[in-house]
Amino acid sequence: MSAAHGPAVAETQGMRRSALLLHSVGADDQDWLLDRLADQQQSALRGLLAELDHLGIPSQPDLLREALPATPAASPVPVDPAQALIRRLSALSVDRVEGLLREEPIDVIARLLAMAPWPWEAALMQRIPALKQQGVQEHRPSWTAEYAASLAPRRVDQALLRALLQRADEHPAVPPERRTAAAGFRSRAGTWLARLRKIGGRP
Repeated sequence: MSAAHGPAVAETQGMRRSALLLHSVGADDQDWLLDRLADQQQSALRGLLAELDHLGIPSQPDLLREALPATPAASPVPVDPAQALIRRLSALSVDRVEGLLREEPIDVIARLLAMAPWPWEAALMQRIPALKQQGVQEHRPSWTAEYAASLAPRRVDQALLRALLQRADEHPAVPPERRTAAAGFRSRAGTWLARLRKIGGRP
């Protein structure tokens, strides 16, 4: 074959491939695509499509998949460990949270409440004894200001959340009639805070 026929052959092959691709989409999509081509191209492709229909050539979705660029998989959104722990603690009932915090010192409760907008916070505050509630309210503003200025979640906050959640997992909810006996349970989170204080400075 002479070189002069090269472009014509290539154009014919390209038109046939385009027709096969169009043959693989629905009729509405075919019309929408064809309407955006020049009249001469439309005419040629419509003729080739009619020929494919007449010959009973089945559509070939594989050609369409090969022709379209592969969509890159979306990168997974990184999970903030502190936020994941906060969501878990938020999902607990107020009864459960009250049990976890009953033996905690005032500063731990104030710190926890300042950490996030907890759904059970209002109900919890109503259950805290008046004297302890006053202490929490006095300590909380300094923690709220400190968290507002913080640019990243702290590891000590995650440690506190994990300690509370671990205790929630290890010790099922205590019925009201057994709460007196449970009151003697030593607070792990309180022990954690005491150790930090021994090291020196505010955690």
